[in-house]
Amino acid sequence: VAYASVKQSKRELLVAKQLADVKRRLDETNQLAMNLPCTEQLSIDPPAKIRLDDKGLAAKSQWNWQPLFDRLLRKENVDGLAGAPIQIPAYVPIDYLQIKQSVSTFEEALTALRWCDKMCTLTAVQGHCVKNISFLKVAVIQHTFVHVLPVPKSPDSKDYDSCVWNQPVVYGRQLDVLFLCQRLIEHFTASVLSLKNNRPLDAVRIIIPACITAIADAMMRKVIHTMTNFSNLTISYIGSNRRPVRALPASDGKAWRNSIWVQK
Repeated sequence: VAYASVKQSKRELLVAKQLADVKRRLDETNQLAMNLPCTEQLSIDPPAKIRLDDKGLAAKSQWNWQPLFDRLLRKENVDGLAGAPIQIPAYVPIDYLQIKQSVSTFEEALTALRWCDKMCTLTAVQGHCVKNISFLKVAVIQHTFVHVLPVPKSPDSKDYDSCVWNQPVVYGRQLDVLFLCQRLIEHFTASVLSLKNNRPLDAVRIIIPACITAIADAMMRKVIHTMTNFSNLTISYIGSNRRPVRALPASDGKAWRNSIWVQK
């Protein structure tokens, strides 16, 4: 009406009767447009205005109709399909001090590996109440293999006979160490790759896998005298088939002398 009034005012002065006539014609045009049926199911036109005086609040628009989409509307009560609420498990205390400060025998070293694996597992499965689980797991694994467990000595070392990993063990203990090394390297890899890399952490990424590999290598080379038959992997590893795998510690011991600082 205001637009029409401005246009007509340039020609002649409008009176109230003329403005009312313009308003009536506009209302009739809007009413005819709203009564037009919508024949397009995928119309992109905006929806009609909701009449708040209508008890059903029904909009006379079909712009949002989609073929077969009415099947997604479930009119029945679906509250029973939600299932029982998930109960957060109770917190199990994590005591990292259970790992000994140092070890001197094979059994103590095996116990330290078991406690380290248990602490890492408890930390990993309690992310709902333990923060910074990746930092904690990397820290406990680093402490265990750098400050608690000794690195296997070279066969040419003078103290090779007194090495913790050179003591005679049974087949079950050998498997325990190998399985624990496998689990701990999995914990370490999953955690260290979740952290932002820097120069100190880059050194940890190199030292810890090297220590775990050295321990696994020392255990793989043990000859279990109580076993009558060896697996093909053990036979190939210890060289009984005349094709031995080179020992991880160098024959002259230089590779391990360069890493003595890890133990200090």
